[in-house]
Amino acid sequence: MIKSIKKERIFDGLFFLSLILFLLSFMIEATTFSSIPLFLRLSSYLRKGAWCLGAVKILLQGILELQAGGKKPHWLHLAFFAVMGICYYFCRSRLILHFCIFTLAAKGISFRRIAKCVLFLQSGILAATLLAYFTGFISGVDYTPPGEATCYSLGYNSPNCLMLVGFQLILLYGYLRKERLRPFDYLLMGGAACLFYWPSQGRIGFACALLLLAALALYRKKWVQTALHSLRFLIKPFAALLCIGFLILTFLYPRPPIDTINRITTNRLRLTSEAIDEFGITPFGQPIHWIGQRGKTGGPDSNYNYVDSSYAKALLDYGAIPLLFFLFAFYKQKDFLYKRKDYLMILFLLIIELYCFFESFWIPPVYNTTVFLMKDILYPLKGVNTDESGRADLS
Repeated sequence: MIKSIKKERIFDGLFFLSLILFLLSFMIEATTFSSIPLFLRLSSYLRKGAWCLGAVKILLQGILELQAGGKKPHWLHLAFFAVMGICYYFCRSRLILHFCIFTLAAKGISFRRIAKCVLFLQSGILAATLLAYFTGFISGVDYTPPGEATCYSLGYNSPNCLMLVGFQLILLYGYLRKERLRPFDYLLMGGAACLFYWPSQGRIGFACALLLLAALALYRKKWVQTALHSLRFLIKPFAALLCIGFLILTFLYPRPPIDTINRITTNRLRLTSEAIDEFGITPFGQPIHWIGQRGKTGGPDSNYNYVDSSYAKALLDYGAIPLLFFLFAFYKQKDFLYKRKDYLMILFLLIIELYCFFESFWIPPVYNTTVFLMKDILYPLKGVNTDESGRADLS
């Protein structure tokens, strides 16, 4: 028993230290701290340290499971990670490594504990970024589209990043407080949504944050749960349906009335169509140098080159085959939640997938902590169980 507790603490320590280093690294790169060479080098060291610690945790836990007579990996699990490995070879995207390492390393750690860690750390990083911005230590990207309200990034690399961080904090706070929500909590989360929206002008993010509040208020209602069960044939493949829908609209652009939809979605269809024409669609992805708001120049000579839909960007970055595997994994994720009757998280995933239709944050764990739920369906060895508190049984 004592040995089991020691092993558990070692695994916990490896994972959470790895997660902390990763979040610090990623958030340095997501803010204008990355403009300072010292911080940029520090980010690289933190990221590599996170990878190493995560890999050590995976290796040690895998050896322990094999010694305990764990089940053999399922061929679908092996196929998924084999496809991700091939994808990384072609596209060289660090996000693929982040996804694979941290979904594997999270095995044996409850999602609730991960959510607490991310909420605490991201809140601290947000406070430090805002302090550095308002004291003039770092700059912001103040981007105002012609004829529209002024957008401020407040130290992040784009106003969209600021809204994504706010959305993530509201989601995690609501999930952790779901059993103890009071009117004050709703006022706090609603006020936070307004405060993040005001500088960033993130209308989609603000609307999705309000949907989070609605989900928190309604998920216990019997009629909501009945509707979720009745519509599960649409809810489980919801990400795939959105992906297909976005790509159909893109391929139909600029035919009317698709051009009207393009204007409503602030040129997302046009930019995606141009990216597909320029880079093409590959089986396993390709390295693409995207230029977002930070590198934008105004007027007709704008060099802005970014695809804002998670589904279209995943298709271009990772390729058609990995995209299919990701869509299947997210389908299985909701299937797993249905079996656990976690109705709130099902609603949250639907909101996230809807938000991903307009923004690119589907895979990075820093903007989408729910990817850690993949640990229960993608981990290839089954020798470790967790109780309701998430404590690993390593005996």
